[in-house]
Amino acid sequence: MTGGFAAPGAAAPGRPGRSRRRGVVVSLLAQALGTWLAARRPGWFWPVQGLALIGGGLVAWGGGAGRTRPRRAALGRAAGVGAGWYAVIAGAARLVLATDRGRGMLADVERRRGSAPLGWRLAILPLAAAGEELVWRGQVLSACRDRLGPIRGGAVATLLGAGVQLLAANPLFPSAAAGWGAVAVGLSDREQGVWPAIAAHAVWSTLALGWPGLPGRARRA
Repeated sequence: MTGGFAAPGAAAPGRPGRSRRRGVVVSLLAQALGTWLAARRPGWFWPVQGLALIGGGLVAWGGGAGRTRPRRAALGRAAGVGAGWYAVIAGAARLVLATDRGRGMLADVERRRGSAPLGWRLAILPLAAAGEELVWRGQVLSACRDRLGPIRGGAVATLLGAGVQLLAANPLFPSAAAGWGAVAVGLSDREQGVWPAIAAHAVWSTLALGWPGLPGRARRA
């Protein structure tokens, strides 16, 4: 079971390598544009990011990512990893609150988080998590490893993910992307598929950006 990882050097089933590369480029451009635009229009955070992440995931799915059936036991373990990662970023948020700059960065996250009602957030977050993981662990990681091998390819894919989040204009986003990218690569390798990374991402992002949120946020849903 590969869970959306193409075998090294192989294109997605039924798709020429050139089409696969075009899909990766389109998905990355969509996510980069969505991240940049959402940083400049915080009130657009949810519609813009939702469209970019879900749209990119659909492109990745069309390219063959995530087409294998996930194992239930792996999804259960992944949910625990997602809850653990939420605990890590919540602990980091408490440390960040110790500085004025840190409080400002968390306030920016809260403005973006609170720009849509809770119900909309809870509906969008699992789909956005799936889209993001299908792109980064289903497409980009496979493409990087095809060219660079498993270790360097995994590192480059993780750094690319963090690099895109630099467009968010808030250091918390690339920091979280780098940390989560490393965890997600390890999780996907351990469980041999992209779906466990999707499950874990859905758990932690729902807790952090849906409910209950991060420490120090405004006391609202």
